[in-house]
Amino acid sequence: MSKKLNKTGIQALTDNDIDLLIIQVNCSKTIDSLILEEIVNPYPEVKENYLHFSDQDVVFGNTVLTDIDNNKTICLAFTSYYDGKPKNKYLPNFREVDSFKTRLNALKTCLKRINKTHNHLRIGIDVRDIENKKLESASNLTNEEYYDIMLLHHIEKIGIPNLTILT
Repeated sequence: MSKKLNKTGIQALTDNDIDLLIIQVNCSKTIDSLILEEIVNPYPEVKENYLHFSDQDVVFGNTVLTDIDNNKTICLAFTSYYDGKPKNKYLPNFREVDSFKTRLNALKTCLKRINKTHNHLRIGIDVRDIENKKLESASNLTNEEYYDIMLLHHIEKIGIPNLTILT
C-alpha cells in the first residue's frame, strides 16, 4: 500500500524520505508543470535529459533516469504526448489519441517498470497539482478534475508497496 507525504519532490529527496522521484512529463518539449520546473532549476541535467529524450518518437510510455546527488535518482515518466490535460488529438502514428486512457496506460507501464527494476529503492511520485484541489461534489466535477481524481486512484490501485505519493 502506498503512503502519502505532504512534501514536494525536492523536499522528500533532500530529507531522505525517498531515493527515486517520478515526475510525469509530456513528449512535446514543453515544461508546463510547476513540479518539473522545481526540479530542473537545481538539477539542470534533468532538463537536458528531458529535452534530449522528448525528441524521440519512441519515448511515450518510457522512463528516463537521471542520477543526482547522494545516490538519488529522478525519473521522467513520459505519460502524455501533448502538454496539459488529455486532448482528443491523434498521436503521430494516427492509431491512438492522447486521451485519459492512453495516458493512464503509459503511467501504469512506467510505474510497473520502475517497480520491477528499482523496487529496492523508496519511490516517490509528486502529485501536488492533483491532491490540492478542493472538490465539493461529484456532480460539479469538470473533466480536468475527474481526470485528476481518476489518475490518483489508479496510482494507488497499481499497488507498488514502496511508493510514496507526495502531496
